[in-house]
Amino acid sequence: MSKTSFPSKAGVLIVGAGPAGSIAAYELARLGIDVTIIDKAKFPRGKTCAGGVNIRTLHLLPFDLSSIVEEVITGISFTQNLEEPFLRRYPEPLTVTVRRDIFDHFLVQQAQQAGAHFFDGTQFLSLLEKNESVQVETSYGTFLARFVLGADGSNSAAAFILPLRRKRGPIQKGRCLLLGGAAGLINPFTGEGLYSAIRSAQIAARVLAQTLKDEGQSLPAYQEAVDRELMPHLECSRLFREIFNLRPSFFHQKIARSDRWWNAMAQVLRGEKTFLDVKNKLGFLGTLLLQFAK
Repeated sequence: MSKTSFPSKAGVLIVGAGPAGSIAAYELARLGIDVTIIDKAKFPRGKTCAGGVNIRTLHLLPFDLSSIVEEVITGISFTQNLEEPFLRRYPEPLTVTVRRDIFDHFLVQQAQQAGAHFFDGTQFLSLLEKNESVQVETSYGTFLARFVLGADGSNSAAAFILPLRRKRGPIQKGRCLLLGGAAGLINPFTGEGLYSAIRSAQIAARVLAQTLKDEGQSLPAYQEAVDRELMPHLECSRLFREIFNLRPSFFHQKIARSDRWWNAMAQVLRGEKTFLDVKNKLGFLGTLLLQFAK
């Protein structure tokens, strides 16, 4: 879209056109909400980031990715200290791979087709919250929005927390919400962040739509929903990362030699089970251990 048509205001401004920002824009635009996305990069843009989309995330997406999928992964090669590698395979796909430049461009195009406005090459500079809106300074001028979503990754310019959210720190403040990596919603065990990015975007869109409909201040419901739906899984993932790091050689041997252990790992990777399920099987001990991971 031409910069000559750059608007001066919108219902929702989203900073960052990665998966979280584009999915939030898509969901809001489908509901008829005036939404604009800005990103400092020119699209399609290169991104030095892994392009794995696990099966759980695929099921979460509201559209088909088959046209941009590069490979279907059914096996994983394990090694410790680059020694004695071994390969494990699973009868069902564990994940699919995409090129992140193509994937991110595809998602923002879905948002545009739903009615969102997108301006690349536009950098977020600062924001100032007013009584009924947020004033945002961009490299192309001043913008007024009812609400702002920070979706520009773990180094978010709008972030007020550090990556890998701990202690359930704030991800909502006034009329601003943080999504995905900007909110620190990264899986500590696998380093995967797409599922939480997309799910947090869907939660944010739902809460914003209700807030705009009721003309109320129900934005704290976003953080409450993230704490309820996503954080228990991420905290359990942190717990099992710490347990794994105590004796990595033990767990490597178990995965190499035990079908039961490998199948459990594969089911976690596919999203059929979560580390929260594993914690619940430990009963009181799992609950006690989790307190140290929060």
